[in-house]
Amino acid sequence: MRGWDRKTKKPIVYTARSTDLPSSAGGSRSGPATADTRTAEVIVDSPVLTSEEARRLAISRLMERANAFTTATAQIVGQPDLRPGDNVDIAAVGTRFSGRYQIRKVTHALGASGFTTTLELERGGQGTTGKAPKPAQREGTTR
Repeated sequence: MRGWDRKTKKPIVYTARSTDLPSSAGGSRSGPATADTRTAEVIVDSPVLTSEEARRLAISRLMERANAFTTATAQIVGQPDLRPGDNVDIAAVGTRFSGRYQIRKVTHALGASGFTTTLELERGGQGTTGKAPKPAQREGTTR
């Protein structure tokens, strides 16, 4: 993250690293920690006025990228109360993929096979790994 401090006439610079991300419960490495360390993104479309603002924005952008490393698509019996932003716990898919995911997209459909809900999911930085959660668990976010 790069910006310019008008008062001090000095650049504002912050580089977010994988160590800035919350660790997962299973202790596995995050996506950015596993990815090629030569990859860099310089943000130029978001002005920052302080080093703290640069730090927060850089970490936020890194978190967005990190969340995209583990994604899933699921089709279930219709659940009309599920919405984007809700969290769901996925179980019985092995310790690597079981855990908490955030819903990014929901498609409800009524067809020959009945009412179905298709979910596009993304593993958040707070997602659990290791011990598989109980399948019946579901946590909604405030709407």
